[in-house]
Amino acid sequence: MNQPSTRTSDLSEGRDRIDLCLASPRFYPVYSGPAMRFHRYEPGLRARGIDMSVFAESMQGEGEAAGSNGQGNGLKAGELLPLEHVGDIPVQRVQLPDRGEMRREWAYARALTRWSVARDRRPDVVQFLGVSLFSVPWLWRLRSAGVPMVFINTLQSELSHRPWKAKLQRLYWRLPIQ
Repeated sequence: MNQPSTRTSDLSEGRDRIDLCLASPRFYPVYSGPAMRFHRYEPGLRARGIDMSVFAESMQGEGEAAGSNGQGNGLKAGELLPLEHVGDIPVQRVQLPDRGEMRREWAYARALTRWSVARDRRPDVVQFLGVSLFSVPWLWRLRSAGVPMVFINTLQSELSHRPWKAKLQRLYWRLPIQ
């Protein structure tokens, strides 16, 4: 387990702040229950010395219109969109491929890893709202770069009634967070 950084020391005296990056592919204005909940938590977190940023996917597919201007963004999969703000929360979005769950999750995790380890914006901790098996190589890179991670999983599906399938499901669910 990684040791906490010195920036997180003694928040009660107001000396330092924690930089928390919420890694959620979907974030406001796209509906996602956990992401909406964290949007509501932000003022309380800020009051407690935690600065939250979000890393999310673009709201449109590759080559489609982005933002309110209706212009195509012209970005390729994996490229970062300009930083935006949702209220006081900085949101970094990444362009993902139009199709293919594995391709989309791979591109998201890869871009998040590159963005997180950049020295000028490295978070103290990355909190994931769900991860998949496709993200494992990039999670290993984050860990090896010394970026602490926290995982939240909501609305987990039920285990299969077939014992062999239930064992595979447990492995599939646990592997990314181990």
